[in-house]
Amino acid sequence: MDDNSVVIEQKRKKSFLVIIITIIALVLAGVGVYYGVIRKNIACKDFKEAVEDSDFKDANKINKKYNLEDSSKKDECEECLEDAKDGIKDKYFKGDISLEECVKQLDEVSKIGFDMDELDADDIYKLLEEYTLKGSEPEARENVEKPDEKTEEKPEDNQSENQNENPDEKTPDENTPDANNEKGKVYFLNATPEADEAWQQLAREYSDETGVEVNVITAASGYYDKTLESEMQKSQAPTIFQVCGEVTCMTTPGIDDCADKCVDLSDTDLYKNLTSDDYCIKKDGKVLGLATTIDTYGIIVNKKLLEQAGHSVDEIKSFESLKAVAQDITAKKEAGKIKFSAFTCAAMDGSSDWRFKTHLADVPIYFEAKADGARPKETIKGTYLDNYRDIWDLYINNSTADGQDLLTKTLTNSEQEFLDGKAVFFQNGSWEYSVLSNKFSDDDLAMIPIYIGAGDESKQGLCTGSEKYWCINKDAGEANIAASLDFLTWCVTSEYGTRALADDMGFVIPYKDAVESNNVFIRQDAANLEAGLKPVTWFFVDMPSEEWKNGVGTALAAYAAEQTDANWKEVEKAFVDGWASEYAKNH
Repeated sequence: MDDNSVVIEQKRKKSFLVIIITIIALVLAGVGVYYGVIRKNIACKDFKEAVEDSDFKDANKINKKYNLEDSSKKDECEECLEDAKDGIKDKYFKGDISLEECVKQLDEVSKIGFDMDELDADDIYKLLEEYTLKGSEPEARENVEKPDEKTEEKPEDNQSENQNENPDEKTPDENTPDANNEKGKVYFLNATPEADEAWQQLAREYSDETGVEVNVITAASGYYDKTLESEMQKSQAPTIFQVCGEVTCMTTPGIDDCADKCVDLSDTDLYKNLTSDDYCIKKDGKVLGLATTIDTYGIIVNKKLLEQAGHSVDEIKSFESLKAVAQDITAKKEAGKIKFSAFTCAAMDGSSDWRFKTHLADVPIYFEAKADGARPKETIKGTYLDNYRDIWDLYINNSTADGQDLLTKTLTNSEQEFLDGKAVFFQNGSWEYSVLSNKFSDDDLAMIPIYIGAGDESKQGLCTGSEKYWCINKDAGEANIAASLDFLTWCVTSEYGTRALADDMGFVIPYKDAVESNNVFIRQDAANLEAGLKPVTWFFVDMPSEEWKNGVGTALAAYAAEQTDANWKEVEKAFVDGWASEYAKNH
């Protein structure tokens, strides 16, 4: 091939390459235009059309389809979202309503998935009141009217005149749980967001079976107290609500805040179906709350390791017998006869310290309250703090870790030690079963009470209790109260209800007709009740604050690092004086 032919061939190849590059560039540009402009416009158009049609389900699908939940995409589509907000505001609101509040609650409505085209005007108004206006200022709420509201001629009877004289009086509309409704209606304000979907399905099943309307509304996580306060002021107030215990716990109110709103459940079938009186809230001789679900904690035992150490679960029936076994295991390990410890490390970092500053601390509080015949309120005496010291000493002096190292130890460390067979005993609860069952068979595991040398130890059971109790609104009207009791009774007695609570929600319900749990620790607690053992009920829901717990935890860790009487005095001070000061500060 001559030189001219070579040059021509090179030019031809370059031209071809340029064409290929140009085509690729055009394709990429087209894709960019699609994603940068066309796709965005399609998303905006579809979103606006869905909102204009009031079809929030479709709007939510568009959110997912075009990834509008991503903040950057929302910024790109800011104009259409603003239009959507304005459209919603103009369509459903009268007066000045915050656009921020509107779009925030619009997002919530869309997640729930209501198809508003299928609802009539009153239904839409109810949804807007439940979701869109939640958190709005009272004056904004006054500016709202029902869409397509028809003005009706007022009857000229005395009853109508009396109602007009009391405009603030709550009067139910067709969507309100109504005492005049023969079957009654149920409105359950749920405090467990993770169980919302299961509750909705359970409510639908009950309604299909009985014809009774059941409405389950789930408060946003961390806002149950505020939501309950708001909802109880409405004509559509909940007929069933939940409390934490005697006093407020986190954001779930205590019975002290709601006692005047609760039906006395003493004569109900629901109360009579409880497995133990310890799973209800009583005040002034009345049963005001019944446990929704329970958990159990104590000292988990590796039975095979215990047998290798020459002991069995059956010989541990008191603090003294637990102490003798633990100290014997320590002595055998120090002599080189075995390679494991009695207890896993009493880890005191933030992932684990609750086991001791809260759960372990509950035991002496329980025995003090039992001796005094009353739950602690403003003050605590610390009657059983010497016993608290005894069990803490047993934990930290017969374990896998030295006391001065506990602040650097985590729950994972403690859990892994038990899984690896490095310790016989591990203080934790029934929730740990899902982890341990991957390694151990049920025959390998047991849970024994946390003995501290107080009370009648021959009758002491595991630490079992609840942080959620059902209450019935006494102002709901006779028919609605009856409907609510029937619904809850069905939930804890029927095959469908008990299965849904156990399998779909993961609840362990303390009712006689409950489905048997597959959790060996829960089964053991049930067997203890059958044998007449008394559960150590949860009093940590009465603890005055997180700061109180933290103060006790700090003092426990300091004592573990240097076990002196002076340091234990600091534990007592944090326990007793700290209780009084924190209670005064928070009540």
